[in-house]
Amino acid sequence: MSLGTFYIAPCLDDSLRALGFIDLKKHFKNTSAGRLSPAIHKFISLNQDVLAFLDVSAACEGYDPFAELQFTTGKYIGAVPLRSPVNGKQIGDFVVRPRFSDDKFLFEQLTKILLMLKVSIEPEYLDTMPLASGEMVRPPRYYDALKFVTAYADAIKVNWHKFRTIDHSHPYPKTSTNWLRYIENENDVNKKLVFPSRDNELSPQHPEWRQAKMVFEIAKEELQRPTTPMTIRFQSRELIQSISIKSNHILPMPIKQFTLHAYEPKAIKAMKNQANVFLNAHSKEVSAWRIDIADLFEKYVQHTVQTIVREMPARLYKNPRFTVRGYLPSWGLKHLEPDALIETDRISVAIDAKYKVHYYSRNQTSTILKETHRADLHQILSYCSFSTAKYKAGMLFYPSNKYSSQSFYYTNPYNGTQTEVVIVGLPFEAEIKNETIQGLTSLFSNVINPMHAVSY
Repeated sequence: MSLGTFYIAPCLDDSLRALGFIDLKKHFKNTSAGRLSPAIHKFISLNQDVLAFLDVSAACEGYDPFAELQFTTGKYIGAVPLRSPVNGKQIGDFVVRPRFSDDKFLFEQLTKILLMLKVSIEPEYLDTMPLASGEMVRPPRYYDALKFVTAYADAIKVNWHKFRTIDHSHPYPKTSTNWLRYIENENDVNKKLVFPSRDNELSPQHPEWRQAKMVFEIAKEELQRPTTPMTIRFQSRELIQSISIKSNHILPMPIKQFTLHAYEPKAIKAMKNQANVFLNAHSKEVSAWRIDIADLFEKYVQHTVQTIVREMPARLYKNPRFTVRGYLPSWGLKHLEPDALIETDRISVAIDAKYKVHYYSRNQTSTILKETHRADLHQILSYCSFSTAKYKAGMLFYPSNKYSSQSFYYTNPYNGTQTEVVIVGLPFEAEIKNETIQGLTSLFSNVINPMHAVSY
């Protein structure tokens, strides 16, 4: 654990190491083993709001003097500050990291996945005291920094020039001559033919370009920090050096936020937009924050499935909507939306990504697992019901340590219709392994194959 960290855990974990008296005595000062249970209950009560924000469940297990503090993490990653049950003072941060990362570089793999998917995610913040761990557990700003540097490199190619007004002196009068200044010096023989003026000229040294250079300097500093993963630093090093040479003549100018204009080139608007995202994240105080990994896993599944299916005779639709008509109560659903839908002339396959612990807990049996799977199953079957295809299939994707899949069938004995349901364990990694690609290719080939569609 780093300085200021109370507990670090991966998300989606219901089997975390419990904290006993030896672990807690330095945080719960002056609390004896015989009074540990009341202190744990007070700790949970005092921190329940911030723990709920991070989707962390806390419970007191056992009895004194062997009581333990047990945690269970959910779908969010992030960090929240915790208070002591003894005096209410800050005792450290609870940090939830991605399941596929380690304690050294908490968000390195997350950044790689974001870069691969070419998407952006905005952390949610909660108004709390500052995090004790500070920069060490802050949302990965180097991702936004790298995106801005890339956008800035594209903008440089545009040769963005704007008119600026500068003071000049000419040996002859012009329409822009400043006659008031000229009158002040006309008595001087040496300045009799010196006509001061304010000229407009096209230049890259206009304020907005100089402000963009300032953002580049901030982003460069962020990418060169020791807390930035080595792979990210190496990836950006050559690009930063190239940009520094090309923009060496531009003088930085302070900026808080850019204003976008419709008439500006696309690359300039993209650069300004990314600059605003980076500056906004850079200005936030390091307080409680979280990121919904479930949404990122959905995009990851869509990307992976698209990579496989685009080589096959099928159509892929991302987030198709099944709308409702007629009277709808206030609590009714206005539409149903699977994460993806694969269609051929004979086959319809609905796909839904679930960032849940099911595949990590395949050898366990619990009421919670059964109930959540029942809800997932009913949802995927409802998506399949909208297809007129003779053969229907639904796929549920769960995160897993390695690729795996298993199929089963639900049959209506009264009319003989049958729906295949496939549960897929998909590794959530920055680089998709060959065994995953081969497994998914084989799976989709079997499901989409027209011969398979009429075999029953």
